[in-house]
Amino acid sequence: MSKRKNHKKDALRICLGCGLEHPKKEMMRILLTDGEETLDPTGRMNGRGAYLCRNSSCIEKAFAEGKISEAVRDKSLDDLEQYKWSFLSLAAKAGAVASGEFQVEEAIQKGSAWLVIVAEDASDNTAHKFESKCSFYQVPFTKCGSKELLGARIGKEMRSMVAICDESFATKAYGLFGIETE
Repeated sequence: MSKRKNHKKDALRICLGCGLEHPKKEMMRILLTDGEETLDPTGRMNGRGAYLCRNSSCIEKAFAEGKISEAVRDKSLDDLEQYKWSFLSLAAKAGAVASGEFQVEEAIQKGSAWLVIVAEDASDNTAHKFESKCSFYQVPFTKCGSKELLGARIGKEMRSMVAICDESFATKAYGLFGIETE
C-alpha cells in the first residue's frame, strides 16, 4: 500500500505593485493589524496580509500609489537587499556562478553566462570592457555591490565581477537585481 502524497499547488497571491499573481513563497508579506503595517518576515503572523513581489519596482509602485507606507517601503527594500545577496550565495553553493575576470569573460564567450554582475567599485576600464562584451553577446549586465560584498557572498576573496551561469538562477535574479527582460 502506498502513501498518498499531498499534491497541493503552490498558493498564489496578487502583488500590490504589479497586480500579477505569483507563488506566495516568492513574495513578501505585509501584515495589516490595528491600522498598522509591518513586514512579516515569516509569513505566518496573525492578521490580514498583503503581498509584494521581491523586486524594487513593485515596492516603489505600491508606495507611489499609497498602498504601503514609507516605513514599510524602506523595510521591504532592506529585506530585498538581504534576500538578493543571500540568493547569490545560494547560486554560488549550487555551482552556478563564475567569478573573476578570466572565468566571467570565458563564460560570456562560451554562452554559459546568463547574467553578469560587476562591482560598483570596479575600475571604469573593467566595467566598460564587460558592459561592451555583455552587449555584444547579449548577456544582461548590472553594476551592484562592492568587491568585498561580491567576494564574501560567493565565499571567496574580493571579486570585481561574477556571472550567473544557470538559466533558472538567472531568471530569478533578474527581478532581484532590477534587470528588465523582454
